[in-house]
Amino acid sequence: MKKMVGKARILIVDDEPHIICPLLLYFSKRGYDVVVTNSSMSVLSSVMPHGFDIIITDFNMEHLNGIEIINHARRAGFNGKIILMSACCDLNKAERDALGIDAFFEKPFELGALHSQVKEWAENQPVC
Repeated sequence: MKKMVGKARILIVDDEPHIICPLLLYFSKRGYDVVVTNSSMSVLSSVMPHGFDIIITDFNMEHLNGIEIINHARRAGFNGKIILMSACCDLNKAERDALGIDAFFEKPFELGALHSQVKEWAENQPVC
């Protein structure tokens, strides 16, 4: 496993512009390499080829939900960190752990709290 050096490479998946745009601006301004998509289907081709360190995904989306995205990423060999965001998610912590979800943020959340988690991983956690 390699350690993230400096800023993480982040993929953000959410079908709501009022969520995805602030996340893109917030993390980009802090020097992170950020790719966003509002199409859950586009993630199928994005996870492995682009070497992301962290995936931040919404739970409820059209076509594929966050769990399907997470399952695809893990099956494809993604060993990085995954954050699931949701306004309503009925998964308990044990279920989230079993799916390989590293952190959960309930909407609405403070961007600073999300950034603290990402920053901690970028500085301290080994990932591929």
